[in-house]
Amino acid sequence: MVEQAKTFARDDSGAVSAEWVVLVAGVVMLCVAAFFSMESGTLDLAQGTSDHLTGTSD
Repeated sequence: MVEQAKTFARDDSGAVSAEWVVLVAGVVMLCVAAFFSMESGTLDLAQGTSDHLTGTSD
């Protein structure tokens, strides 16, 4: 039983998978943060353009 615990503690084959999970989660969080930071500016720009086009006559 002790030998199995030592073998399990030395085995690092799952460590690479755990690192990729953390890296991918970080990239996804950065993408979500970029989306939400650009969303309000884009909506304001669209509303300003709409207001300007509505205010001009043909």
